[in-house]
Amino acid sequence: TAACLNGSTYLMVVGTDHQLWIQQVGVTGFVPAGGRTNASPALTAVPANSGQPAALVGFVLGTNGDAYYHRFNSASPGWHWMNGTFISGMAASEALEGSTPATNTYALGMDDRIYEMTVFWNAYPPGLTVWSPVTG
Repeated sequence: TAACLNGSTYLMVVGTDHQLWIQQVGVTGFVPAGGRTNASPALTAVPANSGQPAALVGFVLGTNGDAYYHRFNSASPGWHWMNGTFISGMAASEALEGSTPATNTYALGMDDRIYEMTVFWNAYPPGLTVWSPVTG
């Protein structure tokens, strides 16, 4: 999966060892991103806002089936639980909720329905909505 931040493209991939790896294209080789998964990750960028620096944000389904996020900057290290268990990799897209930067995150639930959570990035830790089924 790929995202752009400050004019650079970043990739996050899953290695054959199920470890997550991240790379700034054309600048660095792949470096460990922490965490393990058996599914496809998602990567987005969040602009600087409300005193929070711009950052890449990864979303992943852990090997236990739980959803996690990681804001890649020194102020918010590590993977954080998102209160949900799923059966698929994750997808994410950047969004604005009013003037607040947000991420819409998606995953396939245990009942074969697609679920969405909005993550608000105007503070850290971010505000998380509840997982809701996507309708329509």
